[in-house]
Amino acid sequence: MKIKLILFATICIAIGCKSNNPGQPGDSQAPPAELGKYAIAQAFPNLPSINKPVELTAPNDGTNRIFVVSQTGVIHQFANAATVNTKTMFLDISTKVVSNGEMGLLGLAFAPDYKTSGYFYVNYVRKNPALETVIARYKVSASDPNVADPNSEEILLTYAQPFENHKGGS
Repeated sequence: MKIKLILFATICIAIGCKSNNPGQPGDSQAPPAELGKYAIAQAFPNLPSINKPVELTAPNDGTNRIFVVSQTGVIHQFANAATVNTKTMFLDISTKVVSNGEMGLLGLAFAPDYKTSGYFYVNYVRKNPALETVIARYKVSASDPNVADPNSEEILLTYAQPFENHKGGS
């Protein structure tokens, strides 16, 4: 039932459905969300900024770390704590990445067995000599779980990108 409701809501948003029941999704007469009910708060106020973040994720490895992907080709990691004030560069492939406009390092996914295998996957755009998207697998460093081994890249898939826009991520 939940999947059907989500699918229905998605279709309604996509085609602009109108509800016959006032106050229901898609009804132009539905009241706005209560003002002041929600507040925006900075999650990590002491953390130095990250240039052009495009994704925030975490591995299911029990370490309670956050990883942030920067479009420029860098992945940072840090402790998932409001008081955190330092970050570590997990991977830097900025010399491989074309990162202007809608291009760059656009996605990060951890292998389901990341805790034991150390494998993770990235999606980035490079020039070789024409633009192409790369899906590659990397491995965490054998000596430091907070740093990836930049020499462990295994390119799994590449495909031509005839245009500079409309790129995907994860």
